[in-house]
Amino acid sequence: MKLNIFTSLLILGKVWALPTSSLDEPATSLEAKNFIVTTLPGLDAIPTDLVPEMYAGLLPITNSTETTDTSSELFFWKFVKPSRDSSSLVIWLNGGPGCSSMDGALMESGPFRITNDLKLAYNKGSFHEAADIIYVDQPRGTGFSYTDGEYDVDLDELALHFVQFLKNYYAVFPDDLEKDVYIAGESYAGQYIPFIAKAILDDAELSSTGVRLNGLVIGNGWIDPVAQSLSYIPYLLESKVISSSDEFFSSLLSDQERCQNAINEGAGKDSFTITICEQILNKILLYTKDTTLPEDQQCLNMYDTQLRDSYPSCGMNWPPDLKNVNPYLAQEEFVKAVNLNPSRVQKWRECDNQVSKFLKNKHSKPSINLLPDLLETLEIVLFGGDRDIICNNRGVKDSIKNMEWLGLTGFSDSLQQYEWRYDNGQVGYVQTERNLTFVEVYNSSHMVPFDKPLEARGVFDIMIKNFELKTSDDGKEFVETPVYAAASPDEDSATTPPPSSPPHKSSLPFLFYLLAVISFGALAYYYNKDRATIGRKPILRNGNQSQRQNKKKKRVSWADFVDEFDINDEQQQQQSHGSVDDGSGDMTPDLELGEVRKSGKVGQFFNTNNSSSSSSSKSQGKYSAVNGDAYEDIELDDGGNYYQEGHDDENDDDDEFDLSLGSSNADPDDVPVGGSKK
Repeated sequence: MKLNIFTSLLILGKVWALPTSSLDEPATSLEAKNFIVTTLPGLDAIPTDLVPEMYAGLLPITNSTETTDTSSELFFWKFVKPSRDSSSLVIWLNGGPGCSSMDGALMESGPFRITNDLKLAYNKGSFHEAADIIYVDQPRGTGFSYTDGEYDVDLDELALHFVQFLKNYYAVFPDDLEKDVYIAGESYAGQYIPFIAKAILDDAELSSTGVRLNGLVIGNGWIDPVAQSLSYIPYLLESKVISSSDEFFSSLLSDQERCQNAINEGAGKDSFTITICEQILNKILLYTKDTTLPEDQQCLNMYDTQLRDSYPSCGMNWPPDLKNVNPYLAQEEFVKAVNLNPSRVQKWRECDNQVSKFLKNKHSKPSINLLPDLLETLEIVLFGGDRDIICNNRGVKDSIKNMEWLGLTGFSDSLQQYEWRYDNGQVGYVQTERNLTFVEVYNSSHMVPFDKPLEARGVFDIMIKNFELKTSDDGKEFVETPVYAAASPDEDSATTPPPSSPPHKSSLPFLFYLLAVISFGALAYYYNKDRATIGRKPILRNGNQSQRQNKKKKRVSWADFVDEFDINDEQQQQQSHGSVDDGSGDMTPDLELGEVRKSGKVGQFFNTNNSSSSSSSKSQGKYSAVNGDAYEDIELDDGGNYYQEGHDDENDDDDEFDLSLGSSNADPDDVPVGGSKK
């Protein structure tokens, strides 16, 4: 887009002095050249053609009309692919609260990973291959960000400070005003991101300068504390990590009941922390402690059900790359390279306790309450690895189930799950309706990009409509995202699919590959035939959502169901972990094309709903707080299996827990320190 006169004057007017390292040192203007990063320790290990263009440094969070105040500044690190003129900008935030986004930059979605000898290795799944990306340490005091002792106390304050940072960022990089903006992150960033998005949309100055916020991408997000607390036991039962026959199970159910009662009585409405509910995960980690194992394996890893850790760390020593990231970021050479003053900034810590100590959110409600209004104008992708405990997908799906947006509550019962394929393997599934998309990523943890970097970028491809909807020979529709690079053998074999997940191609025996080579001709035939079926059912519309045409990649978008259809009451969505609907019969409605959105706004799905919704009016979206009517209590049947009211309520006698099982001898007060939602 063209910068108007007002915008140009606004940017030219932001030329106040900004100290680069110390309050007493000479100042420089807010110009991109003062933030260029030309070298890094270990960068010589990266091929020259893969080295991104980089910018980094501190930007103040004061209002642009004030005198420069560097008492609080946020650190950012920006990556740009030199050979590509990107039309998109991703802002990446990690969670905590107080956990540094350098986790994302160096262990997840950034271009580099740190080797054991503190060299840099290239990450083939880097998001900067698809869009310009900036990693921001926030709120103030997090990571390399600076504070003179003041900390944010609630999410509204945090969001306003981020908006001021963003205004200063655009003063340095005015060309980025022309880019579509996506805010992405994980875990406690599930709180940050919606609050920041709302603050951006509400800010008149950013609106007048043409900032285009297009969508939010939240991985394993802690968006709903209540639903997440109640999800631990059901999720771990489904994942077969615990069993109803465990001697401690009745004690856990008792805690679950007390948590549910506290919520029903109103103690937990709009709360971030309910003590009895927070204790559930801690007690699970305590009760499952196994002292017969080596000391570093005695506790469940709260971030990955397939891993273990020492007690009471229980995952805080994870991911293993931390052992390299910590010393790498501690190097004075690195600190200077990213335009920081080693004598001024604090030593980098993955998570800062002071930040979490002050951020109590006494005046803010959980972000789940913001999503309905945001979904009026933004597309939101919630994705999650299926092995995470602390922010597991069960809790996220329960939150969706209880949320009302765009006139309906939850996803439609008939909503199809689309198998998601990457590089000829099934890597997850996708559900999408009314601007909200849920993506489950198989065989991955709390930090999906750490385990599955290529697939994680595929999640972003789904957001920006860079995928194809195909139909297989058996009539099943599936989503396929582009293949950018083949994963290394180590990456492919790093994880093993859980028993209930579809088999990942890496788990197939060697014989399969041998036979595949022998049968290459046949496989090639079926592959080409499969490709020829693209677009048999036109559920996608032109996804180019701005006035500019993207000529490099095909962009398509989901369209909502528009035709009325019936579903046999006996047809149920598969409940087993990782399963997908077969896409046949009454489960697949007739679909039509949607509309292209207006310039500068996020694309709106075709808002004709099925017969269960009102076509003439749209109620205001809201989140229904968990209570006795809106949320199902857990019970056990006679066989010791859990079920939920509403799923199988024909034989329900009451809503009380079955506490007949044996109790644990563990001291309920001896619980580990709660983990960061990083």
